[in-house]
Amino acid sequence: MMLTVKLAARRQIRTLLTPDQQKKMDEEIAYVARNGKEPGVNKGRNKKTAKMETPSDVFADQESLSNAIQNYAALSLEERRSMLLQIKEAALRESNQLNSEQRKKLEATIQELKK
Repeated sequence: MMLTVKLAARRQIRTLLTPDQQKKMDEEIAYVARNGKEPGVNKGRNKKTAKMETPSDVFADQESLSNAIQNYAALSLEERRSMLLQIKEAALRESNQLNSEQRKKLEATIQELKK
């Protein structure tokens, strides 16, 4: 998902650049799309530090992330739909942390996104 967000932001910024800068940006976009990371970025970060220390509210977390994606103007409609579907499906996989109302809401939203 981060790759999609990065590429969308670059597309939006590109129109503001000079032709020389656009060429460099295009090369970087191609590299990121091909490799899934920016040149020089260490993808093997310490996974222990990435883990959350406190338990989270799966439903509230997916709602918050979904709202952020809905409001991110750089994403195309298809990128937005795809990301929302991934988020909702991931939250549903954690169904043991959801109540029946939350589960039903997620299932309905997933069906709507798949149309």
